[in-house]
Amino acid sequence: MRGVTVERSYRVHPALNALGNASYLALASGFLMTDLLALRALLASGYLGLVCFHSLQKKPLWVSWLAVGLGLGCCG
Repeated sequence: MRGVTVERSYRVHPALNALGNASYLALASGFLMTDLLALRALLASGYLGLVCFHSLQKKPLWVSWLAVGLGLGCCG
């Protein structure tokens, strides 16, 4: 499987974590946007990053960013 080979590389792993964090941050920031064009661009890039992030993992992850999104959705 291609994703397993890429994720095991010691050089790719920190970049993959940074991509995941940046993508979840982009999605969480989408709750604070008022401009529709900027919102769509931010959410599209966030979801694209998440597709790449999750497709290169060995196993499914429970990400703590989910709690941030849930908190913003309930309070916002």
